[in-house]
Amino acid sequence: MIFNSLKSRLLLTYLLIILVLLVSISIGILITLGNNPLLFRQPLTELQASLEAAISQLLPGSGPGELSLQVQKSAAQTGSRLILFEADGRVITDSNTLPGAHISLKAPLITSDPGEVHFIKDTRGRTWLYTLQQIDERFYLMSATLKPRLPLLLVLRDDLYKPLVRAGAFALLTGILLAILLSKWVEAPLQKLARQSSAVSKGEAHPITPEGPSEIQQLICAFNTMITKLNTNQEAQRDFIANVSHELKTPLTSIQGFAQAILDQKPSPTAETRQSARIILDEALRMHKMVMELLTLARLDAGIIETKTEAVDLQTLLRNVLEMLAPQAQSAGVKLNGDLAAVPPLLADAEHLTRVFGNLVENAIKYSHRGGQVTITCAAQESSIEVHVQDNGRGIPKENLSRVFERFYQLDRARSGGKDHGVGLGLAIAHKYVISMGGSLTVHSEPGQGSDFMVQIPIA
Repeated sequence: MIFNSLKSRLLLTYLLIILVLLVSISIGILITLGNNPLLFRQPLTELQASLEAAISQLLPGSGPGELSLQVQKSAAQTGSRLILFEADGRVITDSNTLPGAHISLKAPLITSDPGEVHFIKDTRGRTWLYTLQQIDERFYLMSATLKPRLPLLLVLRDDLYKPLVRAGAFALLTGILLAILLSKWVEAPLQKLARQSSAVSKGEAHPITPEGPSEIQQLICAFNTMITKLNTNQEAQRDFIANVSHELKTPLTSIQGFAQAILDQKPSPTAETRQSARIILDEALRMHKMVMELLTLARLDAGIIETKTEAVDLQTLLRNVLEMLAPQAQSAGVKLNGDLAAVPPLLADAEHLTRVFGNLVENAIKYSHRGGQVTITCAAQESSIEVHVQDNGRGIPKENLSRVFERFYQLDRARSGGKDHGVGLGLAIAHKYVISMGGSLTVHSEPGQGSDFMVQIPIA
């Protein structure tokens, strides 16, 4: 989804905040303008003039009836609404002729300077602009007119519309630019952190420079500390494996030599002695193989493995692998099949490729049932060569698929020992070899249906 990323969510949040602020400011400006006395200067002036004219025509000492006539006469002359009422709010006369426009005068009314604006609502909910003045201790005279709307619209259209639109557009564009910069400032270090976190499983992670907000910098510093300790531990582990493997080579060679000497001695040793010597020799050979695999892994980890790059005919190399492992397959009752199409030559180390595919086919034979079959196919793709090693054996459980290329990991830990029992390094070495060539090694498997190991090697 487009809004699943942190960057898009931050950007959307900033844009929403900007839009809310712009709308709020615009509404505030409109409300302020709606109650601004400047907009009602002309109607206020007219109201005040009509009120003063009406008051000037009132005769001192007149009674309510006479005052009503005088107010109605002034209203007819000025064209404004005049209301004469007593101090208790009782209306004596109202020049208004609109039906249902009665104004309640019982609420406290404000007498004010002519420049101030006051409103009152009638029974129909319409708003009236008014000004009033006390005539004597008993009577008040109000001059009122409907609240005009045209001046506000004119001001907005003629004076404020274009400036508001320009200011809003400038604020929106500036806000978008700042939102993009802020989201990048927050998201960029997290992206680096995510890339380095993904590289941890490959052993290629490196510390990164802290940047961004302080919380993200703290997270990066914690990640750097973890990576430093992890790299130190991995380096120590590699050194330990390399040193131990190297030191084991000499005594194992001696054990092999003495065991073989016992088997070859004249006169022949007893049957019990020969059996013991054979077991010692087999286990020594197995340990020697494990030590050599450990040394190979240590060299691959250190990047000092010797390679001999040459043009390799992969079709011929795979045929040789099948011929080499044919006796082992025949002994296990497994049929080997090859569907090997002609492919472009590869620039690679033939010995390493032989070891990779030999290990994959050997594993497929080992985990196939008697009467099963192992098929190896190769075909050229657009930019790579794809090789599949398939078997119809017992398969690999889904929870174990992610670990098959880990060193020392064995799918069946209950298998008995012996010279044919591995130590869980073959697939790890094959995986390292393929990765060092710029390719990939993956596996797809279903329990009870077999496994499919796929090797992709880029064409140079």
